[in-house]
Amino acid sequence: MFTWLLYYMLKEPTNVIIATFIAAIIGSCISQILSILYKTPAVVFILAILAPLVPGYLSYRTTAFFVTGNYSHAMVNTTLVVILALVISIGMASGTVVLKLYHYLQQHHSS
Repeated sequence: MFTWLLYYMLKEPTNVIIATFIAAIIGSCISQILSILYKTPAVVFILAILAPLVPGYLSYRTTAFFVTGNYSHAMVNTTLVVILALVISIGMASGTVVLKLYHYLQQHHSS
C-alpha cells in the first residue's frame, strides 16, 4: 500500500511513468530488506508490495476497446500498459542494484 501511496503522491508533480519507476525502486528495496529480516525469499514481498502498481484498470479498458472495435484507443492504452510493465520490471531490478551498491559502499567506506 505504501508504494501505491508514493505513486499517487508523485503522479501529479511528475508523470505516471516516473512515479511508477520511483515507487517500484523503493518497493523493491523494501522487499529486499524485509526478505533479509524475515529470512524469506524476496518474491513473497515483491508480489505484495508491487501488485498495486500493475495497471489493472488500464488493462481492462484496453481489452474493452479491442472488443468494441475502438482500435485507436486500444493501441494507445496497449502502449502505455507495456511501458508501465517495463518500468515496473526495470524499477524492481534497479532497487536490487541500489541496495547492492549501498552495501558495497558501506563495506568499503568502513575499511
